[in-house]
Amino acid sequence: MTCVGRHSTSKLKSSDSGLVVMDGGEQPGSGPIMLWGQMQVPNAKFWQNGKFKKQFGGQSLVCVANPLTREFILLPPIPNRRVHDKIAKFVFGDMERSKYYLVIAGWDTIKRKKQNKLVDILCVIVYSSEKQGFVHANYIEKARPIPFHECGRSGMAIINYGVYFGGQRVIERVDDEENCVPAIYYFNISDSRRQCLCFDFNLVNMAGREIQAPKVVQAGPDRVFAITRFAQLPTIIWIVEVELHPDGTPTGSYRKIHCGVMPGHFYELLFPTEDEALLPYECTSADGVIAIKVYSERNLMVSYHIDKREWRLFKFPHHQDQKNFQLCDGCYEPVFTARP
Repeated sequence: MTCVGRHSTSKLKSSDSGLVVMDGGEQPGSGPIMLWGQMQVPNAKFWQNGKFKKQFGGQSLVCVANPLTREFILLPPIPNRRVHDKIAKFVFGDMERSKYYLVIAGWDTIKRKKQNKLVDILCVIVYSSEKQGFVHANYIEKARPIPFHECGRSGMAIINYGVYFGGQRVIERVDDEENCVPAIYYFNISDSRRQCLCFDFNLVNMAGREIQAPKVVQAGPDRVFAITRFAQLPTIIWIVEVELHPDGTPTGSYRKIHCGVMPGHFYELLFPTEDEALLPYECTSADGVIAIKVYSERNLMVSYHIDKREWRLFKFPHHQDQKNFQLCDGCYEPVFTARP
């Protein structure tokens, strides 16, 4: 999983307003770990049930923490799901940000007895800090989110009760081979309106040929953007806005934005050779700025400012022997009063 941002674990990682959410590895693990100063097995009471361990073991351990105060909690195991390649975001419920919802998305498989085969599902689960448990779960079949290492750990947008993120719609699956098309997914997580929708991500009028699955980010309180590039021999990255109906659901259309194509010389600096042209890249956004970084040793990042409509390239410090940096999604704001 990822740490999560202001509307929004080692693997899962995003942050904001005093809190971060992290992935502590597979559970139940092979042995105890240090918890609150003692060697313990996380969620030991749950895993003492052999049936649960067999059915739901292997899901990752989700931890919400305040690094400043060193306080943390472990979320209970997600019931009935393993949820692979998690991404997540915080949604704070009050001005003091003492109450939050944690929206978690990922994929799992279910077995269809009639066909006697496994079907991919894309899951959304919501954790409430006030109720200290999961309060919402929904899924859609034949779907996959973008892997966390390609979209950023909090690669989703959340407006009111709407959750948006990119992925692929599985058209067919033969043995281990999948035939997929790019898609954007929408989940309404309110108590009164449970809804999940899939929209193909088709930029025929802009791209003219096959594109990669979109990475979805939020820039501003009520605007959703998608980032993509050509599936083969890409030379540019471009950003489009996801058009929304008044009720917040996507229209299925995408709008060009001013200067929304990354300058070619910036792309060449991020992907300098033909062999590197298809390296994974990840995105994050905060305060109207979308940042893009390649999953490599290169310490370069490119940003686009939604309001100023300008691209910038800059370097960040790194250790010479450190590899494959990942973005810390969102803006971490140290807050002593934040409670996990």
